[in-house]
Amino acid sequence: SAYFAMAEMITQGKLPYIDLFEWNPPLIMYLNLIPVFISRLFHLPGPLAINFSVLGLSAASSFLSLWIAYKYLSKQDVVAILPMLFAVAYFSQDLLITTGEREHLFVLSYLPYFVLRSIVWQSEAANQKSISKFDAVLCGLLAGMGMALKPQFVASAFIVELFFYCQFKTIRSFVRPEIYSLISVFIAYLVLCLLLPPAVWDVYFHQVVPLYLSGLSYSSETLLLMLRTNSDFYLPFLHLILTLSAAIALSRYSPLIAPLAAFSLSFLFHYIYGAQSWPYRFLPMSAGLFM
Repeated sequence: SAYFAMAEMITQGKLPYIDLFEWNPPLIMYLNLIPVFISRLFHLPGPLAINFSVLGLSAASSFLSLWIAYKYLSKQDVVAILPMLFAVAYFSQDLLITTGEREHLFVLSYLPYFVLRSIVWQSEAANQKSISKFDAVLCGLLAGMGMALKPQFVASAFIVELFFYCQFKTIRSFVRPEIYSLISVFIAYLVLCLLLPPAVWDVYFHQVVPLYLSGLSYSSETLLLMLRTNSDFYLPFLHLILTLSAAIALSRYSPLIAPLAAFSLSFLFHYIYGAQSWPYRFLPMSAGLFM
């Protein structure tokens, strides 16, 4: 992984954008310090340490989601939500070249938060028992780390909240500990970014970003070309059509169906708007369809 190599350089005192070239924000570089330390601690090859790190996140995501569901849902509702959680776990383990991409990390970090928020919306509307602050803060912090990787992730998560609001219409669900903890992640991220030397941001905004924008238009593709040349998108696109058809028919039976459909469609938009036929960009779309 290129980000693993960047994280190794950071441990050597190198600075992002000055001593190494990258156009994405720095969070993903610093998150890769985790597999770097695992590699050094257990004397593992870099790729294996990355795989173990992603597997650990996947296990933590599944366990936390199951714990939240078991703790706050009825037995009948837990049984109903289990296929969704198992589908995400299967989808995550079935990935090959896109394992560990930012979209993959986002899906894993967002899953417990999605489960918790779905319970919050329903419980607030029905005045059921409240969720503990510890569980809420934990899910919020994890989701915040995933959302901070790309601004598109924040937009998609916001769309999900809007669809929940359209169903339950209670403003109290926005005044919650998990929301505060999520926002605190972005505040901490901004503060830490400001602590980097000013030269880092001077290079980033005056050299890296202009270079990226000029090169982006050169490699852009039309929608028809993206659909025709990317064989990896054929099956997910068919999956999208079939699943959304079922979602329209079955949405009244579960309050989770409409938000998940909106989640998948939002990432279809990100994929098309990005004008790049890169498979990892529609990974969250496929994850949402599996759910």
